[in-house]
Amino acid sequence: MDKITGSDDSQPTIPLPLLIDLAFHVTLGSQAPPERAQYFLESILSSPQEEFQNITVDDPHLWSVDPLARKCVLDLKYTLTSGVTVNVEVQRRPQANFTKRLLYYCSSMLTSQVKSGEDFSHVHKSISVAILGFNLQELRGQEGFLSHFKLFDPQKGVFFCDDAPEIIIIELKKLPENPTEKEKTPLFYWLKLFTVTSMDELDEIAKVNHIFAEVVALIKEINLGESKRGKTKAWEKYRLDFEAQIEEAQRVAKLEALVEGEAKGRAEGRAEGRAEGREEGLEEGEAKGLAKGRAEGRAEGRAEGRAEGRAEGRAEGRAEGRAEGRAEGRAEGR
Repeated sequence: MDKITGSDDSQPTIPLPLLIDLAFHVTLGSQAPPERAQYFLESILSSPQEEFQNITVDDPHLWSVDPLARKCVLDLKYTLTSGVTVNVEVQRRPQANFTKRLLYYCSSMLTSQVKSGEDFSHVHKSISVAILGFNLQELRGQEGFLSHFKLFDPQKGVFFCDDAPEIIIIELKKLPENPTEKEKTPLFYWLKLFTVTSMDELDEIAKVNHIFAEVVALIKEINLGESKRGKTKAWEKYRLDFEAQIEEAQRVAKLEALVEGEAKGRAEGRAEGRAEGREEGLEEGEAKGLAKGRAEGRAEGRAEGRAEGRAEGRAEGRAEGRAEGRAEGRAEGR
């Protein structure tokens, strides 16, 4: 097995692939030959050949290999011949709201082209390319490692316009393990450089053409150069520690939100329970009151009816008695 040159000859060489920020930036960033960036973008995009004749590489963030330096976002921004902007981002591990972040980046590349007072005639297409070391949840069950999204009307079968933003997602875990000859494209070899795990793999990729040979030589230099490898490891440790802190903060925030949600749910449940209880009690009370009222009303009605009947009977009896008495008195008088 190959060894790292340095003080510890027992340490095996594990190639640092392009998924490592420093390797990615050095290989395809602003210091890389234009021919390399052109070949890389040609393998991903389906743009006309002339679009790649005059590529500029713009790194919008300050780069530093010092772990104590300011945290940098290492996305690379390319501008093609016609003004189309391409953002290439490498993401090793899943991140919350990642698809929304892609939308935001793609939109930001559009809005950054317009200054105050300018019109929109010079706005060019923006393309976001995400190379992922994991499978995206939104694409679960979808075959193929490359997904290309555009603004499209599925009912009419038409695209919005030529300058509409695009998003390309590449899932490295979906690369074929045993590719056919047809699948061994330049893009396949570029992506293998993001996942390489041995020097033998690097040597095989170097045989493809002179561009890959240069890239492999550069990756080996980063790996075998004690100073560069030390800085790379230091930066990678800092980045992993930073990601771990973010994940821990997200975990704590999730727990706090869960506790807060449970407390809020209990409070709302009690309030709703009291309200429903009052409403049900009111309905039940009204029903019982109505039934009791009817019963009492019937009882009172019967009692009043009997009393009124007795009174009326006595009155009628007295009246009849007086009439009969008068009639009998008159008869006796005659």
